[in-house]
Amino acid sequence: MQDAAAVSGTSEGLSGKNHPPGEVARQFEAILVRQMLTETMKPLLDNGKEGHLYGYFITEALADGITKGGGLGIRSVIEAQLHLRESDGAARSEL
Repeated sequence: MQDAAAVSGTSEGLSGKNHPPGEVARQFEAILVRQMLTETMKPLLDNGKEGHLYGYFITEALADGITKGGGLGIRSVIEAQLHLRESDGAARSEL
């Protein structure tokens, strides 16, 4: 499920709880990987209802494996940006 924190660029989700920037970055990267895999797998699995069902499961398994195994390399960039936003927000609240 897509978290609002991943979309808004903050580490605070809909629940109001702070999530670790590393986890938010991992989830965001997983969303991007799923979107890319969905498009690349379409020609291979475009065989009716069963093809779409199996395609969904294959895409989910591949996306999870890719993101848990280091991902595409953008997780660290996203995480660094979230840390910058948090430190910037903390500095502003002290003023």
